[in-house]
Amino acid sequence: LESAHRHVVMSGFTTLQDFDYSVNVSVSSDRVGSMRTPHVLLKLSLSQPDGSVKDEVLELSKPELERLLAEMNEIEARTIELGAKGTEKGESGK
Repeated sequence: LESAHRHVVMSGFTTLQDFDYSVNVSVSSDRVGSMRTPHVLLKLSLSQPDGSVKDEVLELSKPELERLLAEMNEIEARTIELGAKGTEKGESGK
């Protein structure tokens, strides 16, 4: 895993170093008396190709969070699929 991380960093990609989250519920605002709208605050610490770390903060509604999680699951499935194809190619070369 560490060698894969070094390869990604050396390849010039930004990588996720750490994350933190909190869930908030807005119960009212100056425009609406009662909202009860949940939001997730997601803080991402991203390692930049130059070695620096940049923090990004996202505020996501429930539908936005659901979409993000669905997209991440799709990325994971494709990554696993590509990894399996790479393994098959490596085995066929033996």
